[in-house]
Amino acid sequence: MKIKMNSIRTKIMAVMLVVLLLSLGTVTTLFSIMSIKSTEEALNEVMAETSKTAATAIDNRLGSSRRLLEEIGTIPEISDKEASLESKLAILESKVKKYNLLGLDVADLSGNTLKGENIMDTEYFKSAAEGTTYISSPVIDGGSQIIFVAAPVWK
Repeated sequence: MKIKMNSIRTKIMAVMLVVLLLSLGTVTTLFSIMSIKSTEEALNEVMAETSKTAATAIDNRLGSSRRLLEEIGTIPEISDKEASLESKLAILESKVKKYNLLGLDVADLSGNTLKGENIMDTEYFKSAAEGTTYISSPVIDGGSQIIFVAAPVWK
């Protein structure tokens, strides 16, 4: 079927159709851009709030860990030279189970731990030996993220 473009009416209709299609395309594009920007802004706000919430939760958890270790550091049997290695390890193991920790150990001022390791050169030992509670940045160990928390043992 052939359309003749001879009449003025046909020409006007063709021009109007082209203008209408261009207008619709422009409006659709503008609404799409506005929608994308609005979505990005909303996501940025949600991410910022989520980050704040996560930071607060981590801070609370680390504060609890710090207080727990400081409490363990005041248990008299831990610093008692007369107490047996088995009793000290039993105390630590009970705390590991009770508080769902990966592990606990105690070191003397030379850096020798109850489990036979020497941690004298570690940053967390040096900090605890100076009397300050230490919290490390996350460390990857065996595929897990671990945070080392160290606190001094008091007599």
